[in-house]
Amino acid sequence: MSAEDIQTSTTADALKATLDRALAARARGDLALAVDDFRGLCALEPANLGARCELAFTLLLSGELDEAKTLCLSVLESDDTSRAALATLGSICRARVDHEAALGYFRRAAAAEPGDPPTLAEIARCLTALSRFDEAAGVFFEILVSDPRSATARRGLAEAYRSAENHAASLFFFTLLAQDDPADAALHCERGFALLRLARIDQAQDAFAEGCRRDPLNPAPYFGLAKVALTRERPGDAIVHLEQALEHAPTDLAALMDLR
Repeated sequence: MSAEDIQTSTTADALKATLDRALAARARGDLALAVDDFRGLCALEPANLGARCELAFTLLLSGELDEAKTLCLSVLESDDTSRAALATLGSICRARVDHEAALGYFRRAAAAEPGDPPTLAEIARCLTALSRFDEAAGVFFEILVSDPRSATARRGLAEAYRSAENHAASLFFFTLLAQDDPADAALHCERGFALLRLARIDQAQDAFAEGCRRDPLNPAPYFGLAKVALTRERPGDAIVHLEQALEHAPTDLAALMDLR
């Protein structure tokens, strides 16, 4: 191996080590270290679009939206079909509550990599945020075609139908999610509120009670039980449940207002 080959190999090993360290730092939440390492990679390899995309995504996670956007746009100048850059731009727009612009970027990202479930889910979430519930459901069902047990798609459908006030459909999907993850108290609460809206009071109470059993320190199921008590015109029971909620969330102003 020539001296040039050795130097090239050493440089490649160093770059890979830096990349691995940056990815590991980001995974454990050390965003400052990850940003520093990705900046170093970009300085060493200015033409490396992948490193720029990784830096942009990490900056997005750090809340540095303007710099992340600038980096992504610079990537698109060289490759206007970069899924990573387009998806990050979509996330930046969504963080700024510009769902229409986010939808446009996510659609371009999906065109660059057709059928990619995470990108399709982002499109559907944007459609939900824009109150285009039927379109959102259609995209989530598209994900279910390739992965019938996709928790992302099921949750997306549950939330889209909840926003559309289709409580029976929302209940169906939250029930599927709770069956797959019975330890998640929040899912039992979602079931409980859907059942309340459908006037299925006894079943709602059972769902909230299950939420309390699964996570006794979570105030949400106690709020639900209070709602059940108020529906049954039992204000005394409602106060008891709200006091239980406040015991676990003493600064929750919503609970204080209900208690009054």
